[in-house]
Amino acid sequence: MDNLQIDELRELRVLYLDDDVKMGKVMKAASEKLHIGLDYFESLTELGSVAFLKNYDLIITDYFMPAVKGGDVADYVTKLIGDVPVVILSANPHIERVQEKWPDSVKGFVAKNDRADRLLEEALSKAGLHQSMKIETKKNDHTRGSCDRVQGSRL
Repeated sequence: MDNLQIDELRELRVLYLDDDVKMGKVMKAASEKLHIGLDYFESLTELGSVAFLKNYDLIITDYFMPAVKGGDVADYVTKLIGDVPVVILSANPHIERVQEKWPDSVKGFVAKNDRADRLLEEALSKAGLHQSMKIETKKNDHTRGSCDRVQGSRL
């Protein structure tokens, strides 16, 4: 049974949207250490089509981006796809309180104030995908290296 859950985790597909290239590289490196398939894009335009969002188990998006805000991404997901969870990230920890009502697809908010691997774990947890993560990290603790802190990443 444990092997089945680990195999499911390795098939987990996460889309990460953030205009901060350094943050994208740090999150990509952390996802590899955690055996999570993460595709990083600087914008929805770079992704090519909003329709591709349905190919992911989780979408993690920065709130502040030049062309499209994280809340707009969540609106697209809610209206066009519906069942893909979205987690919003921001270096500003007050975004969640400012937002009056998140779209239905938003499962939570994570402040960018920790290591990338912990940000990924928290995002997975908020999306209800944390059980598999705990099994994977417990079985493979020797593969987990330290990841760069992301504190100081721009908004």
